[in-house]
Amino acid sequence: MSVQPYVLNDALAPNSIIWAWTNLQLNQSGQPAELLYGAGRLWVQVGGTPGSGGVVMIEGSITGTQWGQLILENNNAAQFGTAGGGALRGTPRLIRPRVVSGDANTAFTVHISFAGFKVPG
Repeated sequence: MSVQPYVLNDALAPNSIIWAWTNLQLNQSGQPAELLYGAGRLWVQVGGTPGSGGVVMIEGSITGTQWGQLILENNNAAQFGTAGGGALRGTPRLIRPRVVSGDANTAFTVHISFAGFKVPG
């Protein structure tokens, strides 16, 4: 599986970061983003082109080797076949998007924001 790097935007409000992965295609995962400062609010927003049957899943990990699908605050699975978004439950150490189905036209864009964390010191 190939890994798509993210673009980091940390020049926002204090204690707020947004990671962006663009052109995520079938069988691609996003480069894992590390949540360094513990508890905060996570929000995901998905856009782009799903193609035929395209689905992108948002996953979390503690180890970076075992990944599990995250859950939205409305208790639905964090996966999208069309444009959408929502607040995520929990705060894993690592987070990434992964395209699990689609076709040659699949090209998702995923933004994940992490806000409200406390920087030690």
